[in-house]
Amino acid sequence: MKPVQKYEADDGRLFDSADECAFYEQHPDLYALAGLTLDQLRAVAKDGGDIGMSIERAGRRLGRERIEREGPMRQRAGSADAHDNQNTADAA
Repeated sequence: MKPVQKYEADDGRLFDSADECAFYEQHPDLYALAGLTLDQLRAVAKDGGDIGMSIERAGRRLGRERIEREGPMRQRAGSADAHDNQNTADAA
């Protein structure tokens, strides 16, 4: 058995480090971006609190990383992009 130290945020959420707990208390809405590391969340937050812009930027970055890892997603038949591509092909 060993002692374990945890840090508790104002709302009761527990963290392993004081740094992560303090960051959470400053930016609790960023934790909705599940699966991101503390460093990734800090990068998102550097936009001066414009969370909408931060989420868009994080989404684009995560999309690029996914494409690098898995390749482009296949388009669904009903998507707007698939419809636009079909119209372009029909016009040619």
